[in-house]
Amino acid sequence: MNRTVKLYRSVKRASGAWGTKPVSDKQLKNLKDLPEGDGKYYLSYYEGKHRQMPPVGRFADAAKQKLVQKRKELDARATGVQLPSEPEPETKAESNLVACVEKYLSQMMSFVGNDGYGRTKKSVNAYRNRLGFYLRFCSENRITDLRLGDYDHLLEFVGWLRKQTKRNGKGISDRYVFNIFATLGTFALSLDITVPAKKILPKLGYKKKEVKAHTDRELQSLWASCTLDEELLYKFFLWSMGREQEVAHSEVSDLNFFDNTVHICPKPHRNYRLKSKRNRNGNVGDRYVPIHASLMARLKEYIERKRLREGDLLFPNLDGNVEGHYLRKLQAIVKRAKLPGKWELHKLRKTGATIHYAGGKGVPLATINQWLGHSSLQMTEIYLDVKSTAPAQEHIQYMIGAGGLAAHV
Repeated sequence: MNRTVKLYRSVKRASGAWGTKPVSDKQLKNLKDLPEGDGKYYLSYYEGKHRQMPPVGRFADAAKQKLVQKRKELDARATGVQLPSEPEPETKAESNLVACVEKYLSQMMSFVGNDGYGRTKKSVNAYRNRLGFYLRFCSENRITDLRLGDYDHLLEFVGWLRKQTKRNGKGISDRYVFNIFATLGTFALSLDITVPAKKILPKLGYKKKEVKAHTDRELQSLWASCTLDEELLYKFFLWSMGREQEVAHSEVSDLNFFDNTVHICPKPHRNYRLKSKRNRNGNVGDRYVPIHASLMARLKEYIERKRLREGDLLFPNLDGNVEGHYLRKLQAIVKRAKLPGKWELHKLRKTGATIHYAGGKGVPLATINQWLGHSSLQMTEIYLDVKSTAPAQEHIQYMIGAGGLAAHV
């Protein structure tokens, strides 16, 4: 009896025609070197005198499992040993797709913290909305079981998503498709299924939003168009590099007039949590940001004039509560002064960081990373577009001019 079992994969030849190529056992030891998703894998073995070559999927890890299983089966058949039959999987209540999603969302709710560092209910609601697209897709196709490990099924879902619209009637952007699959991938990983996160998500691209920092001339034009209190508010945005809600929840007690810093931190008593992720060192959103002494002196005068107390909000609305219209007020100033360009609150945050960095000649990148509350240095590099500014730095230009390649200009 022929007990040889080999693995083949489909390849596209120079002529454009598809064929098969054997996969050696040595290649199977390092699966990451094998291509996935483009073609199919096949098992090759004999049943009597007839060669069999059934497909075993698009992924090397699953194909390897089928190969090992088939070799055991043929070895057992040749030696007369009967392999024990695999037990039928127990039917669980959570095998139902909808029940699985609800269980996952309820588990996420348990991570909603009380001290301002846990997940927010808003985040869990966003997960619910994104997973709702997948449930609707499955409902329309009458799918009630879990198929998150099926590559072709997930590709059908991608195609279906491209044709959907949001509640406002607009089509779904490439970025939102990516976000939906990111959430679907996290949900699948909770069930030990890696296909959405590893096989689909890396192939979904989107155009990243470009936010350019304001020029010095633009900033001077803005300050000239503001009242004294308006100027103080938006200069606080610039110097603190805070997000809108971080500034909105800043209190008088967050200011340290001895060290000239502002402490950006959660406010559990206001049910406010920082928008920050965790890294291996813990939470990264809680931070101290330096403010120029002259601006701190203006803030101190403002607090005394407004008769603000220790626990009061620094820039509240007329009722003393959290202000929710900073952007509208900024745009009203811009419209009143007829200033050109696009003005956003987040742009002030980026402008502050960009001016501090000064193309690599100013504050070190790692320090700015801490002031921004980013979870990784790589995120700050992308935020400040370090790759495009690095070649223009003076020491880089000097090395280019004095290097060996300069002899070939």
